[in-house]
Amino acid sequence: MTGTQNLDDTGNSLANIITGNSGHNVLNGGAGADTLIGKTGDDTYLVDDIADVTIELANGGIDRVRTALANYTLTGHIEYLEFIGTQNSNGTGNNLSNTIIGNAGNNILDGAAGVDKLIGGLGNDTYLVSDAGDLVVESVSEGIDLVKSSLADYTLTEQVENLLLVGNAIKGTGNDLANTITGNTANNILFGGDGNDALFGGVGDDKLIGGVGIDTLTGGAGVDTFALLETGGDIITDFDPSKDIIALNQTAFGLLDQIVGSVLNATRLVVVNSDAIALGGVLDLLPSPLTRLIYSTESGNLFHDANGTGPLGITNGLGESGGLIATFEKVLGAAPTLTSANFVVDSIV
Repeated sequence: MTGTQNLDDTGNSLANIITGNSGHNVLNGGAGADTLIGKTGDDTYLVDDIADVTIELANGGIDRVRTALANYTLTGHIEYLEFIGTQNSNGTGNNLSNTIIGNAGNNILDGAAGVDKLIGGLGNDTYLVSDAGDLVVESVSEGIDLVKSSLADYTLTEQVENLLLVGNAIKGTGNDLANTITGNTANNILFGGDGNDALFGGVGDDKLIGGVGIDTLTGGAGVDTFALLETGGDIITDFDPSKDIIALNQTAFGLLDQIVGSVLNATRLVVVNSDAIALGGVLDLLPSPLTRLIYSTESGNLFHDANGTGPLGITNGLGESGGLIATFEKVLGAAPTLTSANFVVDSIV
């Protein structure tokens, strides 16, 4: 085509070659294996056959492919990919800064190289994130979505529920939803943020930080650290007292007299055989009350006794800021055996 006007051209059932002009063209090959060639304008290509070929020039405008195919990878010099219809689709970008837009199906979107924007839509979408500048966009009630991140450090954007670390990724952080965050073979740091989160460390020496909410923490293989920020009742599924560690927030649990990084003073942990005793507080034999931890072997519940007790054994319960910190799941019907050596004092940001 010649001229500068904007064109809207459609082929037939044959294998067509359609060439645009310098305007903003819409090129649709129709049925058949077509070749669509844009020029300097901002062109849109409608691709409906797996054998269709799109050809763009470098600096040939801002161009878009719209397709209903199940799988599509952008060719060179095209910036946008948009899926139409309701089928499940896999979309892959090129080395430009792409915008890839999913449809109502369950999409897998991979921007590849470049700083990309990935927009999922209504389905349960999966995003492959490999550049620190990549942006994942989801809206409320648009499915249960997953980011697979190979970045050293990644934080879920709003309305994305789940995060899986792949490759050399180290750190993963959730948002205010109920996230599932899964580590890889590295030594991961997983932080749930707000919401009732599930964290799975994998095979490395991992640090799991639930954050706000009732979180479920599973370390997996390796020497794992379960970081407790506050009372709230986190669930620890696989604590191994022979190697794993509980990290206590120095400020939240009133341990300011203890050095960050140090093992918990043995006087700060009391082990009892029932929740009833634990909930009554502990008998403090020191001149003034001390905050303590109380662990019930009956239930596997770990409590924060925020006020210790009154002098010489006057019990006052767990105090206003005390309460259940965590529950250790039983193995073969028995809660794990804990000592102060299983606890360290931590600043935990």
